[in-house]
Amino acid sequence: MKIVNSNLEEINESSNIRYDDIYNKIVNYLKSTIKDERILNDMLKDNEYILIQETSGDSYTIDLPNGSKKQQPIPSSVGALKTNMSIRANSQILGIRPGVALRPNFTDHQLVHELLHAISSKHINYFDGDGIVYTKTGTKIDYFDRNLNDASKENNLSSDGLNEGITELLASIITNEYTGNYPHMVVIAKLLMMSNDNLINAYFSHDLKDLEKFYTDLEEKQKVITREDLCKFNSKDVDDELTTKILVGSIEYNKSCGNEIDNDTYVGMINYLDRNYILDSGSWNDLIESYNSEEIVMK
Repeated sequence: MKIVNSNLEEINESSNIRYDDIYNKIVNYLKSTIKDERILNDMLKDNEYILIQETSGDSYTIDLPNGSKKQQPIPSSVGALKTNMSIRANSQILGIRPGVALRPNFTDHQLVHELLHAISSKHINYFDGDGIVYTKTGTKIDYFDRNLNDASKENNLSSDGLNEGITELLASIITNEYTGNYPHMVVIAKLLMMSNDNLINAYFSHDLKDLEKFYTDLEEKQKVITREDLCKFNSKDVDDELTTKILVGSIEYNKSCGNEIDNDTYVGMINYLDRNYILDSGSWNDLIESYNSEEIVMK
């Protein structure tokens, strides 16, 4: 990990201690959580390439494939954001150096969240025989052609909603600060990670086969939701019906794994949703019970 200024030049200041402390908290948590040594070692090896850029708060700098630098605006609503800070490409490889751009008033929680995105990023990406390459940040997958234009891919496993839910859940655990951000995504991520390591492995792995393993296991163990439902799960769109369906399916997944959700856990989950994702009327419990009743009637 390297701290840089708006010219992407490395800086060494006493404030770097704060960054090191935050980074070490993340690494220590991940070392105690990720049991697959292949995934853990690949992830830690790549972390040296991560950049943290201190900005004035208006814009940040990225290094383009042709070697020129470009200023990008920082949305007014964020204190920190993950970006592809340096990009290099040839006919075979797309190399990405992930980074986090910081406003002067960033919080530790914001930095942890964005660093998790950076840590879960795949840095070296190879073009396939069709000239298509994928990049992976957690469970968000993007495809590009050799001109680095967006490309479509059948059976894209990407889930933006899961990606934000996992990231915010892990950031909350590491900082011991539940901000209420992405509440339904956090609850679903927590449910899907309660019974086994498939999803957290898929999030940090560089290999799509681990994401495929998670989806396959999910579909084998319950019949409420499919991978397509999770791929439609978007962090920017609100879809209460889809969210309810995924909540029900996630609870069923735990049951089939021998980990039935106890009443205290369920009530805590509902209270968290009702507090941070307020419905027009009623409670999330009403939606879940209504969904279950409809399923029973259909059967």
